[in-house]
Amino acid sequence: MLLSKYGGDAVDFIAVYRVVTFVPVEHLEAVKQAVLGADPLEYGNYQAVCWTSVPGIEQFVPNEKACPSSGKTDEFSHVRSVRFEFSIPLRHESLRDVLAAIQKAHPWEEPVIYVTEVMETRSCL
Repeated sequence: MLLSKYGGDAVDFIAVYRVVTFVPVEHLEAVKQAVLGADPLEYGNYQAVCWTSVPGIEQFVPNEKACPSSGKTDEFSHVRSVRFEFSIPLRHESLRDVLAAIQKAHPWEEPVIYVTEVMETRSCL
């Protein structure tokens, strides 16, 4: 889809997967490097493009079947974490590789990962 003019320049839209996960602060670099090993996170003429929020607090209560890396069964736990977000091409193989990289590098037994299909703009060259 091409917009003829947007802010004075022509832009194009491409379909991508937007991936969001929440990572304890001390594990962010390990997860980020794992993702970059699976995909270069390209956005136009740039690589390693990702977004990280300021730290927030996540809470959870592990049940009796959980094997938590933080916290104790049936007790509230609070962990400082950041929102780590990036886009990848709309290819199933790329998504599979990135999700596997997150799962391997993330300290949690079951990381929270959101995947949506969205449209992003790219400058027309």
